Amino acid sequence: ARSLLDALSERPGERAGLVAFAGRGVVRAPLTESLGAVADALDRLRPGDVRPGGTDLGAALDAALDLFP
Repeated sequence: ARSLLDALSERPGERAGLVAFAGRGVVRAPLTESLGAVADALDRLRPGDVRPGGTDLGAALDAALDLFP
C-alpha cells in the first residue's frame, strides 16, 4: 500500500482512499488527493482495529465502492 501511495504521489491529481477490513469494511480515509492523509491513516492501522474479526473481502470492496460518486 505504501508503494502504491508513493507511485501515486508522483502523478498530480491522483486520488486514494483507505478501507480496512476484517468481518466488515471500514473507511479509514475517504477518497482524496491528500495522499499524505491516506499515508497517515495507513500508519495508524493496527491488527484488530476492525471488529468483528474475519476476512470479509466482499465487505471491504463494498465499502470501497461507496467512496466513489
